[in-house]
Amino acid sequence: MTCTVTGNVSDIQLQPMAGVTVTFTPTAPHVLANETGVSLPEPVRVTTDAGGAFTVGLFAGSYAVAFRTASHRHDATIVVPAAATAGFRDTLTDPLPPTPDAAQQAVLDARAARDAAEQYAQDALENAENATVNWTSTNW
Repeated sequence: MTCTVTGNVSDIQLQPMAGVTVTFTPTAPHVLANETGVSLPEPVRVTTDAGGAFTVGLFAGSYAVAFRTASHRHDATIVVPAAATAGFRDTLTDPLPPTPDAAQQAVLDARAARDAAEQYAQDALENAENATVNWTSTNW
């Protein structure tokens, strides 16, 4: 069973932040039993809407959460309950994780670069497919 987690992202002046990518990565990935078999938890990405809101379905357990804007990354850790719904603020662990050392930061930066490259590749593929469809439809 998944838990629907809802939250809002705002800046320091409490203004909603649209377009923030929020990535939830299981901290102890393992096979989970579900209603029909097993599930393999993978990172889940959502993007905040115009009002800074997001909704995501997650299995119960611990997650590292990365908030990415065009210029910054902010991290948190959450524990998702075995419940139907939860507010993001209620899932935050306390205290927040310490600032990573240089080696940990290098790993985080590499992961962030990988995630960005995957997103750029997906965008490029979609643009190429759209260009092919547009070229085909205008040249027949």
